[in-house]
Amino acid sequence: MTRPLLARLSAAALIWLAAVGAGPVDDPLTRPIDTANNARWMAPQAPVRVHGGTWLYGSAHLSVGVVDTPQGLVLIDAGLPQSVPVLAQALAARGRRLSDIRAILLTEGHYDHAGGVAAIVRASGARVYGSAWTAATLARGISDEDDPQRATIVPFPPFRGVRVLGDGAVLRIGGVAFTVMATPGHTPGSLSYRWRSCDGAGSAGRDCATIVFASSLNPLATGAYRYDAPGRAGVVAAFRRGLDRLRAQPCDIVLTTHPEHAEADARLAASIDHPASPAWRDTNGCIALADRFAARLTKILQAGRQDPARQ
Repeated sequence: MTRPLLARLSAAALIWLAAVGAGPVDDPLTRPIDTANNARWMAPQAPVRVHGGTWLYGSAHLSVGVVDTPQGLVLIDAGLPQSVPVLAQALAARGRRLSDIRAILLTEGHYDHAGGVAAIVRASGARVYGSAWTAATLARGISDEDDPQRATIVPFPPFRGVRVLGDGAVLRIGGVAFTVMATPGHTPGSLSYRWRSCDGAGSAGRDCATIVFASSLNPLATGAYRYDAPGRAGVVAAFRRGLDRLRAQPCDIVLTTHPEHAEADARLAASIDHPASPAWRDTNGCIALADRFAARLTKILQAGRQDPARQ
């Protein structure tokens, strides 16, 4: 038996033991990060099918996008380190495993979006994609001083080997084309993703939709960081260009890691009882999302202070 296979089996055993509750397992890659948001971010919720092979896993306030393709699963973000055993258990309920994951597309390099990367890659060998800023952040396991939330960000298990994507890149996995959009602001390297989803068989019965998974767009800053500080005009201009980019996208369904950002609470609730609920469709969703956070950014700049809203 080869060393990589032994390592893969050991990782799978650790995750399985943690998921089924067979005593405490101190796995450094899934060791819990304690934050003020844990109660919301770890509240259990069944996987929700949005459209076609696109699902949301996680909780009502911290989601991981899962796209089921003929060549395996593609994740949008990876959640917290302690979310990985929960993800494994949820996948198992659908007859899937962490080892079925082929790729992880990261929207940003914060611990709530990327903390689970190292554990998932250990179990699956998945390729990880993100911006150059996100790649550098994951290699350190914590962001740098150019992060607006650096004062309150906590470290997470580092990962080296993120494959860098730029604005406009198209990544093809399992017959699905993921188009990359640069949407910086919440972090300097935030990315959003767009793909086409089709439901049903045959040309006459196919229901297709363009799905956008948007990065966090909240202009949240902590500590001494200020968006209105001298020298940050370029940061604000890039933020606004990203919002304009999002508005211009074809967009039938918009998803976010923090669903409340897209006011998707009701859609989530509807989808639990009615998978692929038509409530997800909103051709104005991307525009409304961009407008909401553009207004928040303008308010912050006009007030000369930072938004106290959480995440």
